[in-house]
Amino acid sequence: MRIRVDTKYEVWGYTEVELPEDKTSDDIKEMYMKWGHGSIVFKDGTTLEEYFYEEEGDDHEYYKRPKELYFEEIEEE
Repeated sequence: MRIRVDTKYEVWGYTEVELPEDKTSDDIKEMYMKWGHGSIVFKDGTTLEEYFYEEEGDDHEYYKRPKELYFEEIEEE
C-alpha cells in the first residue's frame, strides 16, 4: 500500500533595520516584503523601496510573500 504524506513548512526569519534618522516605528504606515526585499511606507507619504533585504529571502518559494509581517522597536544598548 502506498500513502501520500503532505508536509507543510513555515519559515520564520527576522531582520534588524536602521530607520532614517528622523523616523521612528510610530511613523510607519505600511511595510511590504516580497522575495526577501522589504519596503517601508511612512505616514508622511515617503517610501523606501527595497530598503532592506533578508539574506535567506530568495532561495525558496516560501519567501515569495510572507503571510504575516510584524515589527517592533529594538532597545538600544
